[in-house]
Amino acid sequence: MTTNGRIGRRDFIKLGGGAAAAGTLFAGARLRTRAKTVVSYGTPGSDVEDAAWKPVWEAFEKANPDMQVRYMPLGGNYGPEYLQNLQARIAANNAPDVFWLPVAQLAGWATRNVIDPIDDYVTKNNVDLKIFFPAHIAGLTWDKKLWGLPRDGAPTALYYNADMFDAAGVTYPDETWTWQTYLDAATKLTKRDPRAGPGRSAPRGATG
Repeated sequence: MTTNGRIGRRDFIKLGGGAAAAGTLFAGARLRTRAKTVVSYGTPGSDVEDAAWKPVWEAFEKANPDMQVRYMPLGGNYGPEYLQNLQARIAANNAPDVFWLPVAQLAGWATRNVIDPIDDYVTKNNVDLKIFFPAHIAGLTWDKKLWGLPRDGAPTALYYNADMFDAAGVTYPDETWTWQTYLDAATKLTKRDPRAGPGRSAPRGATG
């Protein structure tokens, strides 16, 4: 992100910790020391991640001497346990000011007013959204509003069994596929097998 000048605490809360394919932000309670404003950042954390974040906080605090970052590794290894820990803190009114959130959770959390849109803060701080991949920004946009900034991202790949596609008469995936095309193909590829038990299939048309 690029900003003009130093940013205030509220702006950091809104802009400081997106996730990618993304991440979303939550504004929590304010903590102040005698001389500095304290901002907390939540993420699953690990020995490697903790070490990677350390120079980021040092650079931020150097650029903003009136602010202090409180790093909050919540555990859970980027899985369901992390979200459970985060939700428990939110319920207890002890959530981090800024936190990492899987992009798949964005719409649900926005609908429940757990997170706020950041459009005004992006405009106020002259954040250049062009430095991010357009797909990442699109993934963090819902209901025509931007809810976070990408923290990181990774490619997603689709693998398929050509022999199974040929046997079922299904055309191979290409760039024209939509989610409906995917669903239709998976339905055709799914074969029910009584020996597999009720509600089971062998093979499954899609998994992942």
